[in-house]
Amino acid sequence: MGQAASSLRKPVVRATSAASNTAATAATTLAASQAPRTTQPQHQQAAPAVEDGSANQQLLQNLTKLGQVTVDSPAVLQRTHEKMTHLVRMQELSESASTTSGKSTDAYSLSQLLEERKYARTVEDANQLAKKYNLDPELVQRLSKIVNTPTLGRETTLNMKDGERRTYKEALWVDSNL
Repeated sequence: MGQAASSLRKPVVRATSAASNTAATAATTLAASQAPRTTQPQHQQAAPAVEDGSANQQLLQNLTKLGQVTVDSPAVLQRTHEKMTHLVRMQELSESASTTSGKSTDAYSLSQLLEERKYARTVEDANQLAKKYNLDPELVQRLSKIVNTPTLGRETTLNMKDGERRTYKEALWVDSNL
C-alpha cells in the first residue's frame, strides 16, 4: 500500500480566488481519477459519470473563465420576492375590480367596442354590444357621443426609388348609425 498511496498523492496548488480553487480541486480530482482503481476501497470509488466529468478539460477552462460568482444574500432575495408578490396581488385586485364594477375596461376592449358600435343597426344591438363588454349601455351611449375611433379605409401601396414597397392605410372618421 505504500507505493499505491504515494501514487495518489499529488501536489495541491493553493489558489486565492474561488474559481482557481475550483480548478485546483478539479485538477486534484483528475489526478486521483487517473490512479489505479484497485487502490481505493469499493465504497470510496466515484461514479463513472463524475470521473468522466473530471477529465473534461473544457469544463475546467470554462470554470476558470467564469471566475468567482456573487450570490445575493437571502435578505435581498426575500425583499425582491415580497415586492413581486405585492405587485401580483395588486394586479389581481385591479383586474377583479375592473371586471366586477361594470364601469371600467381596458383601452383595447373599449376601442373594439366603439368600432363595433358604429355598425350597430338598432339601439338594442348597441345595448347588447355594451353588455357583451360588461359595460353599462347608458355609459357607452354617452361616451360614444364624445369619443370615436378611426376606421381603416382604402390601402395604397407605393414603390420607392430604392425598390422598397410601402403600404399606407387611410384612416376614416365614421360616425355611428345611431
